[in-house]
Amino acid sequence: MFTLKFRLFGKFSVECDAQLVKGLDSGKEQELLSYLLVRRDRSHPRETLASLLWGDSSTEKSKKYLRQALWHLQSGLEVRDATAPQLLLVEHDWVQLNWQSSLWLDVADFEKAFLTTQGVPGKQLDKVNAELLKDAVKLYRGELLDGCYHDWCLFERERLQNMYLSMLDKLMGYCEQHQEYEEGLGYGSTILRYDRARESTHRRASDNSGWPVRDEPHDTVSRARKPQLDAWI
Repeated sequence: MFTLKFRLFGKFSVECDAQLVKGLDSGKEQELLSYLLVRRDRSHPRETLASLLWGDSSTEKSKKYLRQALWHLQSGLEVRDATAPQLLLVEHDWVQLNWQSSLWLDVADFEKAFLTTQGVPGKQLDKVNAELLKDAVKLYRGELLDGCYHDWCLFERERLQNMYLSMLDKLMGYCEQHQEYEEGLGYGSTILRYDRARESTHRRASDNSGWPVRDEPHDTVSRARKPQLDAWI
């Protein structure tokens, strides 16, 4: 069975059988598909989707554009196995992602790792969950749907980035607990690239009880320890 693989972190991409799926170059179609993938736990009224993506057009035209986009997506994502379930369930009034189809989604694995370890401090992670988080943060190739600035995407982008920073923070705590300091500082450097004012990361990175001090002039954590750090301690 062929598996469709969707990557929404960074640039949008779709693969089938390790080959990039071509023909899905329309920004609106990518956004429609991404919206259905990110909010995959519910069905969506056609009218809502049409208004969301083509709100500057008349109701009649927006519904027409939605019909065309759905048809093109279904055609472009049709797998070679004729017995395989369709990716999209399209009815007269609503549209929904079909989880009975064979698909993989980076955002789904990312969220699963976050939820699996939610409420567990980094220092209390076991090796299995630490590896789960390490794999999850590797999926974050960049912000959700690079180049998309619609309100729904900005909201989801911030939500997922907060998850990312939380998982990095847990991994930093795990590395501190297991004296894997260099790896931990790498996670800290990544956190500070997104949030220079994150107090907990500054404190942990400047703790003289264990973390090694890096001398590289361009190291993010080392720079953060200087004047900016003094304001937090």
